[in-house]
Amino acid sequence: MNKFLLRALVLASVNVAVLANAQFRTRNRMDKLEDFDEQKFSWGFYLNGNKLDYRIVLNPRYGMNNNQNLVTSKESYSFGAGLIAKWRLNDFLDLRLETRVTIWSETIDL
Repeated sequence: MNKFLLRALVLASVNVAVLANAQFRTRNRMDKLEDFDEQKFSWGFYLNGNKLDYRIVLNPRYGMNNNQNLVTSKESYSFGAGLIAKWRLNDFLDLRLETRVTIWSETIDL
């Protein structure tokens, strides 16, 4: 039992040391990279999630039946991913391009 406890303690200590090194490293931090914004070209990506729903306002004469909407929508969720590219033209002007792919479905009940 003591060998198992000792091994678990050593393993936990190694894990804490590795995580502490990842959290508090100072070699490649962004504040040490003073010329990071001076790069001619940079890029990145993003992931997003959305909740989609319609707010349908109908004409009371055509879209309602006894104070009830004839058209309703169900809320749905979507997922998207994109790529962002930045090209530095000069000190005061950047050109940014964004491409995006979004996957969603919509449901409208009549």
